[in-house]
Amino acid sequence: YVEPSVGDRVGEALRKILDEQEEIVGELYSIGVDKRARFLGEIGKLWVEKLESGKYTGLIETLAKRTGYSKRNVELDLSFIRYVLDEFSIKIMLNNGLIGGIKSIDEPVQVSEEEFIINRPVGSVYIIASGNSVIPPLLPMVTSLGLGNLTVLRPSLVNYEILAEIYELFREALTNGYENADVMIKGLIVLGLRHDDPLFDELLTSYRFSAINYWGGEPGRSRIVSLGSRNPYRPRLVVNGPFTGASIIDDESAGDEVAKKLAIEMLLYAQQLCSSPTTML
Repeated sequence: YVEPSVGDRVGEALRKILDEQEEIVGELYSIGVDKRARFLGEIGKLWVEKLESGKYTGLIETLAKRTGYSKRNVELDLSFIRYVLDEFSIKIMLNNGLIGGIKSIDEPVQVSEEEFIINRPVGSVYIIASGNSVIPPLLPMVTSLGLGNLTVLRPSLVNYEILAEIYELFREALTNGYENADVMIKGLIVLGLRHDDPLFDELLTSYRFSAINYWGGEPGRSRIVSLGSRNPYRPRLVVNGPFTGASIIDDESAGDEVAKKLAIEMLLYAQQLCSSPTTML
């Protein structure tokens, strides 16, 4: 976590990394999307192994006290990480989310008689995530890395320790000689940073990012957009604001089991997640 006393040194180191982003992104891109997704899937397996062994018991208790949510609620949230860090799920997400599908990340794909498309990494992505759930910062991180971007993730104060633990799994994979761990670890920086830290504003206004992705509502949204628009490198600004969840249930699906699952989703985090339905049809 960045303390104000070392902010200048952290900022200087990050500038140097961003100055070398073409080389880092080139390495990430060269291994191909299949191998990037496979590595992230291996990190997911490590997470499940350690979660089930009880390694994160202390972290769960700390998060429960910090957020006011029950330990069971926190345990459930951490159990969802396995589905985000899953090779098959990552490939499905990228395949369905891109014109041309997942193959278009590595090579041109024909989408019409006279048209081909290729989806290349944008470069360096700065993700600013908020909230008490770990999934909102984890999803864009996995998406960005899966596409081959140099990814700088600033999680919320609550989520920082969880994302730091996931980063430690990258280190473990490197130590244990996992394939492409040396490349993938270069592509991720987890940066614990308070909103009132001078470095927070400086990153937005003057660092060489290709894109800034903010997750959250007001007043943070306006602040991020205002600061990011001053950046001379003209990063793309992508805002994912809070939404109201809606659930549509057909006649065949209606039943006790679905009703129980909906109730759980509605109760999780007191409907403060976008995925928690507030409207049902």
